[in-house]
Amino acid sequence: FQNEGSIPSCSPNIVVANRLSGFRFLQRRQFRQDLLRVLPQGGWIAHRAGSRNRPPWHAGDFHLVAGAFRVFDLHHGTALFDVRMREDLFPHEETHPELAALDADFRHLFSSWFNRGFLVLRPIDWKTPANILEKIIRYEAVHEIQNWDDLRRRIEPSDRRCFAFFHPRLGDEPLIFVEVALTQTMPDAIAPLLASERPIIKGTQANTAVFYSISNCQEGLRGISFGHFLIKQVVEELRREWPKLSTFVTLSPVPDFARWLDGELVSETSILPADLRQTLAPLKGGSQTPPTELLRKPLLAAAALYFTQGKTAKGGGP
Repeated sequence: FQNEGSIPSCSPNIVVANRLSGFRFLQRRQFRQDLLRVLPQGGWIAHRAGSRNRPPWHAGDFHLVAGAFRVFDLHHGTALFDVRMREDLFPHEETHPELAALDADFRHLFSSWFNRGFLVLRPIDWKTPANILEKIIRYEAVHEIQNWDDLRRRIEPSDRRCFAFFHPRLGDEPLIFVEVALTQTMPDAIAPLLASERPIIKGTQANTAVFYSISNCQEGLRGISFGHFLIKQVVEELRREWPKLSTFVTLSPVPDFARWLDGELVSETSILPADLRQTLAPLKGGSQTPPTELLRKPLLAAAALYFTQGKTAKGGGP
C-alpha cells in the first residue's frame, strides 16, 4: 500500500477493503499472523490515511483496520476471516498492548453481527452432515467425545438431544452447542449419563432435561454471550416436543473447586468454619480417596462458600 499514488477521495476503509479484495488467501492462518505482525509496526495504514508525519502507530489506525474489515465483509462475506483474525490476535496482546484497540473494535463489531436476531438454532442428530458432526467432536470442551460411537450415543437415542447456534455469515461453523439428557430423576453425577451401557428411555417417559455440556466453538468470539439465549430457546423447543418435562437443570464441573478446597483446609485464614474443616480433613492434601456419602452435605456447604465468597488462585471470583 505504501507505494500507491495519490489517495482516492473516498473513505480510507473503502481503500483498504478494495486492496484486500485482491487476496485469495485470507483464510490462511499464516496470512492472518503475518498481518498481525505488521499492524503494530504501522506505516502502511497510516500512509493510506494520509498521516505520514504521525508516530509509527496510532490507536486510531486500528479503528481504520477494523472498519476496512467491516466494509470488506459486506462485499465479500468474510466474517469467518474476522473471527479467525481476532482469535489469532489474542496471543499478541501481551507483547503488543496497543492491539487492545483493535480487539475492542472487533468485539463491538461482533456484538452487532452476532446478536440474537441473526442466530439460527439447529438440532444436531445422526442425520446431520458429517462435516458438522466432525466439528462437534472437535469443539466439545467439557466432556471429550472419544470417537464416532461416543458421539452417536450422545445424539441418536430417544433420550438424548443436541442443539447448536449457527450464523448465516459463518455457514456450517457452529457458534455454540449444548448436549441434553432426558431423564426421570435429577442426576448427581455425569458418569451414568455418559456410560456406554445404560438404559435408554422414551422421551415421553422423561420429566427432567439435564444440560450436561455446553461448548463455545469460536475462540474469536470470546466475550460475546450466546449461552443464555441458547439454553432459553432449547428449553422452549424441548417443552414443545415433550410437554411433560417439568424440570430443567445443568450438570457442570466446578472449575478449581478441589484446588481451592485443598488450600482452605490448610490455610490459617480459611473462610471455612472450624467444624466444616474438621469434617473435610480426610480430603486434605488432594486425597484421591472418593468422598463418602457422609461428606456429601459438608462438600455442598463448602461449594456454596466457594461460589459466594471464594477466591481463585488468580485472585478473582470463582
